[in-house]
Amino acid sequence: MPSDPLTPRSARLALAALLVVVTAIHLVAFAADRPVQLWGDEGGYAIHAKEDAASGATSVLPGKLPFRTQPEFASRLYSKFADAPRLLRSVSLLNIGLLPLVLLLTYAQARQLDLSRRAALVATALLACFPWFGFHVHSLWPEVLHALFFGCALLGLLSALRTQRLRDLCVAGVASAFALFTKGVLYPFVPLFAVVLAVSFYRGGRTSARVGGVKAALLAPAVYLGSILLVLLPQLIANERAGHGYHLAANRWWNLELGLTADPRGGRTVGEINTTFLGSSEDPMEREALARERTLAYVRDHGVASVIGAQLRKLARMLFERDSSFERSIGDMQRYGPDPPWALTALRAPARVLWYALLGLGLAGVVLRGRSSAGWFLLAAFVGAFFAAAATVPLKARFLLPVVPVLCLFTAATIERVAARRNIAADQST
Repeated sequence: MPSDPLTPRSARLALAALLVVVTAIHLVAFAADRPVQLWGDEGGYAIHAKEDAASGATSVLPGKLPFRTQPEFASRLYSKFADAPRLLRSVSLLNIGLLPLVLLLTYAQARQLDLSRRAALVATALLACFPWFGFHVHSLWPEVLHALFFGCALLGLLSALRTQRLRDLCVAGVASAFALFTKGVLYPFVPLFAVVLAVSFYRGGRTSARVGGVKAALLAPAVYLGSILLVLLPQLIANERAGHGYHLAANRWWNLELGLTADPRGGRTVGEINTTFLGSSEDPMEREALARERTLAYVRDHGVASVIGAQLRKLARMLFERDSSFERSIGDMQRYGPDPPWALTALRAPARVLWYALLGLGLAGVVLRGRSSAGWFLLAAFVGAFFAAAATVPLKARFLLPVVPVLCLFTAATIERVAARRNIAADQST
């Protein structure tokens, strides 16, 4: 671990101050109580929450969640506040309470990765000060809730890779399962995490007197995947008995059709695809099957090479051009009316600059630290796989938010590396 410029006490005080200041800022925004206009998927979460509250179906336990076109843990959780005069206010207050936990998880992850206390604070502050993420504290999109579960999962995985303790994988598995109940983002990455665990525990097992490498390589992913399955299984069984198959939601091929066939610069628009999808059948799984047929036909007609090229261009536009939910809310969607608060409009340019900095310095960190330890390798593999997956559904900048905390960690690692080299150069010149 690099030498720490901060003592444990000073680091704790700085972290506490950061959490207090960030929470206070969001409480001030909450107290402003400016009327807003919901848009996008927010309306769906509100409708489903109120429907569940009206029917008395408000349990958040696996096996009791509804089957709809997207994972519904968030809307079911929101249903507990749906009797309040303003649902958004209640959810915003919940998110303000969750935000410090997300930031604490980021700090803990940084320390598990052997970043110095100062660098861990930098990573935490980057996430705390990123307006694209902070905006969702005051929305019905479940980005903060998902960040909490995913943060717990990553901390468990990083701890297990560092200590070779299997019990940490139980925590990671349970958290991963609830992340999947909240959003379907992690589906492609769970197998990736299992492979990294197998390799790491194999290497650790070869040097252990208690367990062999092969046994450890089998046991670690089995504990992680088994923990996920134990949590998901009641819901999967309930959905299968209801005629939906062993699925948590019915939006995989809907998203793929949108991501692969939508082209705002010509061709099918998102609105046209949504109308076709939702009007094709009353049955959600039949809609999925029809979307699958249309998507595969599109790929056959255009050719794989042509589709890949188009998707890479779309991904580039999403990374560098497409407005975030924050930017759209103070822009064309007029969430705050035609005259949004000046404090929000003033953040537009700094937020965009910070995103480019996270992207550039974060990817530099992937190159610099991606092979320095099993934990860094896991995060580097996640970043690479995430952007590859994002190329299949390059629709909304909001889809990029799950990778932001990881980019904050890599950005802090880059800054720490540059600072260390400058200090060495300064010492050598004296």
